[in-house]
Amino acid sequence: MLARAVASEVTTEHVTLLQVLARPEKYDGKEIQIIGYLRLEFEGNCLYLHKEDYDHAIIGNDIWVDVTEKIERQKRALNDRYVIIQGIFDAKRLGHMGLSSGTLKDITRCDAWGPGVDHGLLERPSTYLVIICLALASLGLYFRLRRKGASVNSRELDAEPSAPPNGGPATRYGDSEVAKGPPSVS
Repeated sequence: MLARAVASEVTTEHVTLLQVLARPEKYDGKEIQIIGYLRLEFEGNCLYLHKEDYDHAIIGNDIWVDVTEKIERQKRALNDRYVIIQGIFDAKRLGHMGLSSGTLKDITRCDAWGPGVDHGLLERPSTYLVIICLALASLGLYFRLRRKGASVNSRELDAEPSAPPNGGPATRYGDSEVAKGPPSVS
């Protein structure tokens, strides 16, 4: 009985969108997880191979996405971004007007992917608390240093007048040997 339960479990295939576009029949009816550029718009909810495919309207380099309520709620965070998305691929359903190369349905995961991903940190009240605490700690350190007489002015942190600019040996103050003129060439 346990063997039958394990055998009936759906296994997710981690594939590239390029693999799905090249051989849609191979992934038909299978649960897949892929990364692509998601565009959510009226009659155009599609996962593209690249952002440029959307920008240049390259038909066929996309699959239709059956948008779930969760995706609709997170539309602002997911639209016009690369996402990692998981669902059942249907090679026979070709999206709006049959322009896509299949459909991703019964979606169980859709998260923003890549650099600059907004994880909604500013929507959490605890984030503001951390920002306020860090600002107060910085101000406290600033005033503590001022009371002790330590320099907090960047002009006061400049090098000593006789310190060498390049880390070489220091000269005495006022003895930079600049007034001697250029070396003779004779």
